[in-house]
Amino acid sequence: MKKLLFVSLFLLMPYFGFSQTFIALEDENEYTREYHDDIEWVYRYHNDFVVGVACIYSNVYGKYYQVEIFLKNLTDASYDFNPADVTAIITTNESKSDSLEVYTNAEFQKKVKNKQNWTLALESLAASGAGYSNTYSTTVAPNGMMYTTTTSTYNAVAAQQANENYARLSESLAEDRMIINDGYLKRNTLHPGEAIQGIMNIKKKNKGMILQIHIPVNGFDYVFCYNVSKRDKKM
Repeated sequence: MKKLLFVSLFLLMPYFGFSQTFIALEDENEYTREYHDDIEWVYRYHNDFVVGVACIYSNVYGKYYQVEIFLKNLTDASYDFNPADVTAIITTNESKSDSLEVYTNAEFQKKVKNKQNWTLALESLAASGAGYSNTYSTTVAPNGMMYTTTTSTYNAVAAQQANENYARLSESLAEDRMIINDGYLKRNTLHPGEAIQGIMNIKKKNKGMILQIHIPVNGFDYVFCYNVSKRDKKM
C-alpha cells in the first residue's frame, strides 16, 4: 500500500460484505458523511488531521468487521502512524463491553495462510489419489467359498488434470494473499500533506450491538461507533 499525496476520498472496498450504520455519539456536526458505491464513509477533522472510516461485515477467510481507514496529515510536521494502536470495543445486548482483536497485516496474513494451508492439504490429498481406480470382481470357488479380487488401473490424463488443478489453486491463493497485503493498512510516516488508506479486520463477536473503533492520532482519540446488530445493506 502506498502513501497518497493527492487522493480521492474513496476506494472500492476490496471484498463483499454488508455496510454498517454509523452512530454519532458526539455532536453530529463533528462528522462529515459521504456515500460511495452504497458504502457510508464518515470523516472527522481535528488537530489538522482528517480521519475517515467505512465499516462493513466481511466473511472472507472468516467473519470480521472490516474497516477501511483514511488518514491525512495537514500539519507542518511528519507523523508516524502505527495501525497496531487501533483498538475496538463491542457492546452486547446485555450491556457488557468486550475488547475485540484488531488484526495487523502480519497477524491477518498468518490467519489467511493457515486457512489456505488446510485448503491446499485437502486438494493435495485428492490429487495424490487422482488417476487411480479400482475394480472389484467376486468369484465362487469349487468349494463354495467366495473370493473378491481387486484390479487397480492408472489414468495418466486424470492424474495430470488433478495436478494442474492443484497448481492453479495454489497460484490463486497466493494472489489472494498479495491482494490482501497490498490493501491492508500498514505503518507509515506521513509527511505534511500526505495521506494513507487501507483496511483492517476486526474479529466479529456474535450478538454484538455497538462497535466502537478507536483510532489514536497525534494524542487525540478518534472514535467511530456503528450499530452492528444487523446487516443493513448488501453490496
